[in-house]
Amino acid sequence: PMLLPYLEKVIDEIVDAEVCEVAKAAREILLKAMGDGNVSANHNIHLDGKSNGLDINDIQNKLLTEFLRTVPFDSTNKPYSVITNYVASLCSHLVVYNDKPNVNIPEDISDEDIWRYALSMTSHDEWKSCILPYLTGLHGIINHIKELTLLSTEEIVQLYRTNALGQVPDFIEETDPDGANLCNIEFSLAFGGKILLQNTHLRLGRGRRYGVMGKNGAGKTTLLTNIGSG
Repeated sequence: PMLLPYLEKVIDEIVDAEVCEVAKAAREILLKAMGDGNVSANHNIHLDGKSNGLDINDIQNKLLTEFLRTVPFDSTNKPYSVITNYVASLCSHLVVYNDKPNVNIPEDISDEDIWRYALSMTSHDEWKSCILPYLTGLHGIINHIKELTLLSTEEIVQLYRTNALGQVPDFIEETDPDGANLCNIEFSLAFGGKILLQNTHLRLGRGRRYGVMGKNGAGKTTLLTNIGSG
């Protein structure tokens, strides 16, 4: 109740569309927590409106299959089915609305595995936020699976991802055994109340030269300053 008026003020008075969208999403979640309003399936996912062309219903079904393999239960158990379907829906939005190119896709890739390569480019933080809050609703079944009782909730979240990836390497988790990278990180950047980058993956190779291009005021200096300061 204390936060809601401030969110309403931001929505009404701030002209920056990106800030307004974040405020609207926050308001929707707050109303849901207060018992009023609805939360859309992608409330905690940063979407820029660009789909990578994959069919979201198909991806949701594929993820659901993998999730049921990770935490299996009787399909007639409605509460568990509702939760798992919802989590699969959230994660399918992550996969479909991720347009980061994966340079590791082989030329002979199977059509059945294309979605897995898109998944491998998704943010670990967003993946976690799509699953972790709902694991408590699955504790009844998790506590009866010996292999899962030995894992922490975060390890179970990672297991969901690992099983969904199958044999596809996780781009975000790739190691750097030869020290070829100066950095291989995921970060967000804001300046003057404007979100410049959110959950952006940055990899800089040792010995390489890079250029930053953009119009005046786009945030080039801000980006380089923040990279320099770590």
